[in-house]
Order: sequence, then structure tokens, then C-alpha cells
Amino acid sequence: MATAGGMAERSTRRGRRVGVRSLGCVGAAMFIVAGSVGSAASSDGVSPGSAADTIEEILESNGFTGAALVVREGEVVYRGALGLADAESGRPNTPETRYKIASIYKQLSAGLILTFVDDGLLDLDGSLCQGIADCPDSLVDVTYHQVLTHTSGIGELTDEEGVQIQSNEDALRVIGDMERVSEPGESWSYSSTAYSLLTATPEMLMGVPLDELERERLYEPIGMPDTGHDGFEGPPADSAIGYVEPGGSPAGGPFGFWSTVDDLWAWHRALLAGDPIPFDLVALMETPAVPVDDTISYGYGVEVRETHGRREISHRGGTEGFSAWLVRFPDDDVIIVLLSNSESTDVDALRERLIDVVFDS
Repeated sequence: MATAGGMAERSTRRGRRVGVRSLGCVGAAMFIVAGSVGSAASSDGVSPGSAADTIEEILESNGFTGAALVVREGEVVYRGALGLADAESGRPNTPETRYKIASIYKQLSAGLILTFVDDGLLDLDGSLCQGIADCPDSLVDVTYHQVLTHTSGIGELTDEEGVQIQSNEDALRVIGDMERVSEPGESWSYSSTAYSLLTATPEMLMGVPLDELERERLYEPIGMPDTGHDGFEGPPADSAIGYVEPGGSPAGGPFGFWSTVDDLWAWHRALLAGDPIPFDLVALMETPAVPVDDTISYGYGVEVRETHGRREISHRGGTEGFSAWLVRFPDDDVIIVLLSNSESTDVDALRERLIDVVFDS
């Protein structure tokens, strides 16, 4: 097992070779950035008659509150925000505002596991118990590949089971003892509970807190300064308050997994660059491993489908007070990010309409 010092050394090595810097500072003074290449932005940052106008109209007509980003081949088509981050104080949403991204985090969790695979510390087809002393026998037959693809057979925790978990060891024991919805590898069944094991096993494997592992292996080398678990001691700085409906009562507590549109763009660029996750493992992550339905398959923390005749890699996120989509067309270098601080926002309809704007314009 690698030591914490060895892990930090590899992280430094990764950081030197990435060359993907944070995009949070790009256009930091701009509330909305939009327009086609070579067009001059108007005073409010939107180029008349451009795709940006169409996107703005779509967001406004759907009552969107939050931040949105659309980029094609490195050129910003739209970067803006609508509505209020805090209805009580009147503080507006901005592109720099942090939002809970919920299950979009699954691909980042998968990315962390793939860095261990790259370093030879884990075998994707091996047991979750690799390198973990006193791992419960109930999890020996479950592999990382199965957890990452939702084929582990693990269901969702009940409230009664959840309150029993006070440590990583508790998590492995309680989740391992749950009745399976199927045998491992037998069928697809979405399980956030199974994915939660991927927040426990890295700490147990490395003896280092999860936030340090994620920061040193992913967020620092990629340039994602505003991404991570936060809210332990109250609302994080520059974060939006979540609502069931815009202007309604706040929903959900401060703790969660937070990010920004710019940090998720940096993630997209890092995957295209093959660093810190090498190209072969990015390809594995985005490979359709198991069918979900007639049109969607699941890879490692991402859905894979064909849209407009192009390969789409995406995931939705939803939790109390927040809803989100991260949509990537890696072969076309297109990314669409929708982060809303209202759980009633129809981000599914917005995803479809913004994809149409990008590929029909």
C-alpha cells in the first residue's frame, strides 16, 4: 500500500504534466459572456441575434434560476446566471456561485478511483476489499467495476440502516449486510448507496481523508478550486441557497458536494487532455458498460447515449433545493452545464433545448 507521502509525490507529478488550469478566473468579471467567435458583446454581454440570445430566452422562459455554461470547441457560447442565490438578502446568482451537483459527483468519484488504477493500487475487476484490513466478507464478491456501473446488486439504505453508520467501517459492514436486489454483475440497478462506498474505500486504502485525496489527485492538478464536499459548519462561501421553488422556503441543509460551471468546464478539458486520468481510462469510463434502457447505457459514473448522431456523455443531479445537468459531447468538444438552486427547475427539458441550439445553429 502506498504511503501518504508517496501519494503526495504522485499528485505533484500529475500536477506538473496536466497543463489544464482553472477556468474559474476566465472572465471572472463577466456576469454573462456570450456570442459567436468574432462578435462583439453588447453592454449586457449578450450578442444580439446570436445563439446566446436564444439560450437566454430559453432559460428565462423556463423560469431558470442558477448558472449555465455552453462551450463549443473552447469558445464560450453562453456563460451566465439568472435569479437569486439568496432570496432573503437579494443576492443574485452569478457564474461563480457554487451549487450542489448531487449525482454529477459520481463521475468525479469514478475519476478518483481511476487514478488509483493508473497507479497500480486497484484492480477494477477485483474486490472492494483490496488493501482493506477487516473488510466484511459480505463485500468480497463485489468489484469496483460493478459499483461504478450500478451492477453491484446493492440497493439503497433505509433511514434505520443509515443512522447506524458513524464510520467507514460501519458503512462497509451495514451496506454489506443489506439484502441484495440482485447478485453482483447480474443486472443494472441505480444505487447511490453503493457509490457511497467509494467515499469510504479510498480513505481506508490510503489512510488519508477523502477531501485530501480528491484535492491532491483531481482538483488541484485540474484546477477546480471551488469543487468538493463542504458545508460542515454552515453554508459554504459564495454558495447558493436551495429552494423547492424560486423564492420559496429554503430546502436542504448546507452540507453537500458543491461545484461551479467553470470548475466543471475544467473537468471536461482535463478529460479531453487525458490528464490526470490517462486516455485509456477516460475511454473506459465513457464506454457503455451496461444498458439502462433502449437508448441509454451506463459507464463509470456517466450515462452514454447518442444524440443528434453524436456521442453524449452526461449525468443529471438532483437533491433537496438543487437540480443540475452536466452534458458533454467529447468528440465535438462541447459542454453544457446547468446548475440550478431550485429543485423544481425542469433541467431535463432545458438539456434537450440547449443541445438543439448547439447542433442546429
